[in-house]
Formats: sequence, C-alpha cells, structure tokens
Amino acid sequence: MYTKLVLLFLVAAVTSQRDDALYNFFYGTTKYTDDATTWAKLHNEYLTKSPYNTLQGQMKLQCRIVKECCSSEIDDLFSIIAENRVEKSCISTQGSKLYNSHTTKCNGLIKTFHDTRKTAEFAKAGQATLIPPLNERFREWRSKMVRSCSTDELTAYFCDPLNMDYFRSCAEKVLRKIDRKDGSDAYSTFFQHIKTDYHTLIERITKAFPYVV
Repeated sequence: MYTKLVLLFLVAAVTSQRDDALYNFFYGTTKYTDDATTWAKLHNEYLTKSPYNTLQGQMKLQCRIVKECCSSEIDDLFSIIAENRVEKSCISTQGSKLYNSHTTKCNGLIKTFHDTRKTAEFAKAGQATLIPPLNERFREWRSKMVRSCSTDELTAYFCDPLNMDYFRSCAEKVLRKIDRKDGSDAYSTFFQHIKTDYHTLIERITKAFPYVV
C-alpha cells in the first residue's frame, strides 16, 4: 500500500511539473517576454522623448558620481540613485570628511550635477513628471528590481540607460516574480499601471518639450 502511494505521488508530481512546463511554454514564457518587451519600449520612449540633461544625462552623471566620489558604495549604486541618496551618500556637505576627500574629477562632476539642477529645463521636467501616486508606483517597481535583477542589469539601468537588453531582462524577472508570488490579478494590475503610467509621463513630457525628437 505504501509503495502504491509513493508511486501515485511521484506520478502526480511529474504530471504537475510537465503541465507547468507546458503552460509556461505556450503561455507563461511568451506572456512575460512580450510584456517585458512592451515595458522596455515604453521606458525607451520615455527616455528618448525627455530632454537629455534632465533624464539620461542625470542618470549617467549620478552613476559617474557614485563610481568616482564614493566607490566604496558601488555595490549599492542602484539604490543610492533610485532613492535620491547621491548627495547624502556620495557628495556630503562642506567640511565633512567625505567632502574633503573628493578628487578634482569628483568635484567637477558634483559641480555639473548642481548646475544642471538649477536650470529652468530641469525644473520644468520635474514639474511635468511630478505625479505623486505615479511616482510612488515607480519607486515600488524599482524596489522590486533590486530584489529580482542581477548587478549588471541594475547598474545598466542608470549607467547605460538605453541598454534595453538589460532592461528587458530585468523587467521579465520582475514580472515573473510578481505573477508567481502575488498571482495573476496582481500581475494584471501591476502591468496595467506600468502601461498607463508611462503613457501619462510620455504625454506630459512631450507636451512640455515638443522640440525633443
């Protein structure tokens, strides 16, 4: 009797694994890949339709600041930038030990960082994209990226922002994890927000900066 139960359990397990594999092959994998591709296209459109110095340029500049001014924090690069901790963690204030240790190159990057943020273009972009509920959702999915993506994928997000191969790969991992952990309803809601929020940002940034190709 015991042997029969074990055999039945093994058959059921194999059948379940086979069914999961078939489902992923015909539905799951395609869904995650297609949705990650859509997410990457929207992200790329948002990046390229925004003024360079307010988004792509800022992302790359902050990446360089972390690497040059606080290299000991390099493993936390994504979180430092995503959580707006560059000034606190990598620049600091005049007279502090960290500030006094900055190299000439680092000081040059810091000057560019501050100068860019004083421009009318930067202020206008900030106003156009200031949508608290949307901004909070962006923070949420970035936190999901930290828990799902590789170091290379996270580094590329800010240091090589137009690298959509890394972005798409990271996005797919996030989507898979949401579906498996939270279920299909949560997945659908999350991805619908992704599409709606990006369309909103793209519409607003295009209206604010119609001259950006």
